[in-house]
Amino acid sequence: MYERTSKETHLETIWYEMDMLEFSYREFEKKAFPPQSPQWNLLIEGFLLHYRNLIQFFSGSEERHKRYKGNDLSTFDPALWGRRSLTKEETDAIKVPGEKLDKTYSNKISNLLQHCTVVRVEPLQGWEMEQMYTEISPIMSAFAKSFPRRTRSIEAKLDSTANSTATVIVYKSGS
Repeated sequence: MYERTSKETHLETIWYEMDMLEFSYREFEKKAFPPQSPQWNLLIEGFLLHYRNLIQFFSGSEERHKRYKGNDLSTFDPALWGRRSLTKEETDAIKVPGEKLDKTYSNKISNLLQHCTVVRVEPLQGWEMEQMYTEISPIMSAFAKSFPRRTRSIEAKLDSTANSTATVIVYKSGS
């Protein structure tokens, strides 16, 4: 059985999305795979999927919140994942630019990735991934500043024959 990285909080879900966007973008930048190879396509689709998830989260669409009956993590209801409201400065740095990116890219990405659609055969949709990444980076930085990643304590057995344990702090870098 396989499973993605476990998350203990809703905030960790957002950090996971940012990590995956960052990973797919950095791997794509290496250009280690031939264009249009399965690996190349997987990196583009991974980037687009996590990009869409993040811009929808950052934008905090009230319509999306209602459509998913509150089961949607977004800046619309920051108390659910951040345990507080957004300040005016955070709204200006995260939500407002997130709304712009959501309007620009969300439907285009969804039409391509959500399910099999006729637009997959239409003229190819080119993705300016460098520009897209440049546009979302300041939002992710503002988010990281306002909602820093917490460390997680992990108790691990050092020796299966002994009863000793150690507490390890895992530090993960932010965007």
